[in-house]
Amino acid sequence: MDEANNMVADTDSKFTLWKRYLQDLFSQSITLDVEESEPIIIEDEVTTAIKAAKSGKATGPDKVSAEMIKLHDDKSIKLLTRLLNGIYRTVIIPTEWLTFTFITLPKIKNAKTT
Repeated sequence: MDEANNMVADTDSKFTLWKRYLQDLFSQSITLDVEESEPIIIEDEVTTAIKAAKSGKATGPDKVSAEMIKLHDDKSIKLLTRLLNGIYRTVIIPTEWLTFTFITLPKIKNAKTT
């Protein structure tokens, strides 16, 4: 459905509608009021997040799997934590992190889950 609640059927119109929606969603500016002296993200949080990552899942465009990330040692965790805090403070997200493949899945009536 478009902004006027009209049904969108052709592929080009659907693509345009999704593109506009995602551009609006991700173009909102973010303002953070953060103290420079202390880290917002701590190493324990990074370690916990890495341990919680599910194994056996498909990789993204970078081809880095959860299993590969789980191989990090303490030095890597420190560097990753520093990187994440720098990104959080500056709100400058690497453009590679903003690349994704968006796949719409049609709803199937009376679909059964396994």
